[in-house]
Amino acid sequence: MPRPLLLDSGRFFGRVIRERASGGVRFVESTYAPGTRLPSHAHEHAHFCFVLEGGYTEDLGRQSRERAPLDLVFYPAGLTHAEAHGDRAGRHLMVEMDAPALDLWSQVARAPRDPVELCGTGAKQLGTRLAQELARPDDLSALALEGLVLELLAATSRADSARGERRAPAWLAGVNDVLRGSFRAPPRAQALAAQAGVHPVHLARTFRRFEGCTIAERVRGLRVKFAARLLLETGMPLAEVADAAGFADQSHLGRAFRRETGLPPGGYRRSLSRGRG
Repeated sequence: MPRPLLLDSGRFFGRVIRERASGGVRFVESTYAPGTRLPSHAHEHAHFCFVLEGGYTEDLGRQSRERAPLDLVFYPAGLTHAEAHGDRAGRHLMVEMDAPALDLWSQVARAPRDPVELCGTGAKQLGTRLAQELARPDDLSALALEGLVLELLAATSRADSARGERRAPAWLAGVNDVLRGSFRAPPRAQALAAQAGVHPVHLARTFRRFEGCTIAERVRGLRVKFAARLLLETGMPLAEVADAAGFADQSHLGRAFRRETGLPPGGYRRSLSRGRG
């Protein structure tokens, strides 16, 4: 079996449209053509990936994950993975840390040995703020980026610690699959628990422990992620975006979107659309 490619510092697939280095951290925003397939590869340094546009399936060896806009994931150095992008163009913001930056992290917490998916409102806001600073730099951007990266490291350490040493139960993946397929009109907790074969209380506690959020927060996040995709990839009016994503109305979308990303839907569209910055 051929060995995976090892990408050295600063090297990523895709077409680079923005790049900046500061304090041992490199920020790279890249685009990917529809249908792009990335071969099995690993990175010399640990990095984060924040998905801005597009969706793809990630192969992590024994498991695969579906990635979508507003997903934020930490990858340790040397992790082998591959990607298959869908029929829409993709855009990612990569945040790569060199050895000195990781040493700074290790002084206060152990860097995770496995990928960490950062869920919840705080993660989406961090990713969005990073993308904004990179797209619209000013004389304080270096300081702002440094602070955001420190927040990112703290959030990752907390998420990794919350997982503990135990592995998530097998039924949890099925629950997440159900939520991803029905976020516009999700089943009640009792129905989810029955499908998983567990008590509703056990479902709620286990979900929060391993996912870092409640079931309702996950559903809200899925709706916002779907809305974010429509905002950047279509010209749909906000009211139609709200309806398509499962929100009661445009006001409901606005409240949820601002809570999750820190921006109103229209501001998100203007700030992070591909053609700007």
